[in-house]
Amino acid sequence: MEALCIHRPCIAVSNSHSAVIGRGSYLGLAREAFMASTFGLLHDARLGYKALACLSASIATRRATIAAESRDRRDRSPGQDIPDPPPHCSIRTSSAGRGLYVTKAISQREVILEDMAVVDSSCPQEVVQKVFSSRPPEPARLQREPIWGLVANFVQLLQDGLPPKHGSSRIEEAAQDRQRRLSLMAAFYRPEVEDAQSNLYKQHAEELHKAMDQTSQETVASEVVADLLTVVRLDAHIVREAKRPGEKDRNGLGLFFWLHLANHSCCPNAFFHTTCEKGRAKATLYALRPLDCGEEVCISYVDGQTLLSPVQVRRRIIQSQFGFVCGCNRCQEEENRAGRVGRAGRASPAAEV
Repeated sequence: MEALCIHRPCIAVSNSHSAVIGRGSYLGLAREAFMASTFGLLHDARLGYKALACLSASIATRRATIAAESRDRRDRSPGQDIPDPPPHCSIRTSSAGRGLYVTKAISQREVILEDMAVVDSSCPQEVVQKVFSSRPPEPARLQREPIWGLVANFVQLLQDGLPPKHGSSRIEEAAQDRQRRLSLMAAFYRPEVEDAQSNLYKQHAEELHKAMDQTSQETVASEVVADLLTVVRLDAHIVREAKRPGEKDRNGLGLFFWLHLANHSCCPNAFFHTTCEKGRAKATLYALRPLDCGEEVCISYVDGQTLLSPVQVRRRIIQSQFGFVCGCNRCQEEENRAGRVGRAGRASPAAEV
């Protein structure tokens, strides 16, 4: 394990998706968007160059309770506290840690899974203004910082009750969906120790909490908002939010539980595409190449240009942006090859003598 990496419990530094971005603002996160897996493996560039960044969501309990539940979860088998995984997928824990695996052979460009966001930032402006009625953010700031919409949706998810217009069957269905989403949120990764960015996120959480109306403040404590921001920083993804004709699309945030289990590799075997339709974010994960039954699904956290760079350059960029040293098979092979070349070069002068 590398000391610089804050990673999920039992996840090796080489594959940790739960990486520290270290930007201190969500504008910084947005600038890291639009990362995808290339290599000439994709025929459809529109799907290949879609957004990927590191961000996700939280649970409505205080940090001490969350930490206790997290320690308890690590003692259990993977997936015990969460709903069943999508068809043809499973969660497994190996020496590399928790990851996403396929349970059948998958052909190239076949859909591996479709994942609806647990929580996203697609939220009507009037709802955001209601939740943050004490200190409403300016419209321009709402456009720049999708975290306001995400937190507003998070608060709405935690609040009990539905509008009276819903019938009993709709209420029951919504209650089941709410419970499922909260269960998934509880299972997102949380670091065991705080890092240099923790205070920044605590300050941002206090700002958001003070801006909420009294009912929302009673629903979500400031510590819970800080926990939410931490998990968002580590596990969420950028979503393209289509606007009305004539308006530019903008970047939003989507919290996808199953997608966040896909670890990084500099030789990825999958990529994903995100959209926002009918007010809900959706991610579709595709196979870059044929996958064998039982194979781990890995995506790239960096763009195609970075993937084509030497191992030293890739590792420097990945460590700078995500906080871990990549140890995937490709990085290890290139490092070993460089070591052999270096030893051969140092031996050459003696051989000539």
